[in-house]
Amino acid sequence: MRSLYLNALISSDYPTGFPVDVSTSSFKIHGGHEISLGDMNQDGRADLSVSLTGNFQIPDGFASSAVFGYYGFRPLRHPRAVVTKGVDARWVDVSLSVERGDPTEMRFTGDVDASLNGQWVPFIPDYRVPLSPSTGPKTVQVTFRNEYKRVSDAVTFQAEVDTSTAGITPVTNRIRSGETAQWDLRVAKLTHVRARLLLTTGEPLVEIFNGDGGPGVVSLAWNGQNDAGHPVAPGVYVLVVDMDSQQFKTTVLVR
Repeated sequence: MRSLYLNALISSDYPTGFPVDVSTSSFKIHGGHEISLGDMNQDGRADLSVSLTGNFQIPDGFASSAVFGYYGFRPLRHPRAVVTKGVDARWVDVSLSVERGDPTEMRFTGDVDASLNGQWVPFIPDYRVPLSPSTGPKTVQVTFRNEYKRVSDAVTFQAEVDTSTAGITPVTNRIRSGETAQWDLRVAKLTHVRARLLLTTGEPLVEIFNGDGGPGVVSLAWNGQNDAGHPVAPGVYVLVVDMDSQQFKTTVLVR
């Protein structure tokens, strides 16, 4: 195949100095060239071979001819991200896929929780995404990467955090000693919030939040300890949240 322009993701990690802009999903080749697909290393995967002639710059200087091999070439075409279910508050279920390319990792950017934003995580086709805690519409971008560090184009999906109805969403409400229980509290407007853990008998155990919160999502966390800093015994405990003349209760299991 001969062409002056190859529209494909060749390498996202090739050293600078090659006569292309590797930050984009395509590049231009200067001079005569040959491009072919084949299995160069006999691993059962398509590899890309680019043979160049002409004067061009490479990391170690200039060359008039060269052959570049890209093992496991996969363009990761047509990435998709579809919201399949809004779980509650700021959690959404998303179906993720690419047409080809065997992704091994994915990265979320935009209006997602800070713990996930910009991090490469293992590829999971059905993934529960935590959005950023502020209320309102959200825009999230997803990119995919395969084992050869080839990166796909970004795909975008929309979601919205609705906190108009106050309530509690458990994030982790079953823990072992040393782990942390977490809840998302939906707060419709700026208000005073108090959150406490109680025994099932109603006896106070520890206060975990006392202050102003909202509008949006207030994240609550409990480390499984009492107010003296000692781990509690296994059993069921009650989270009680008071805010804006309303009271909400939910339970947590310590195993």
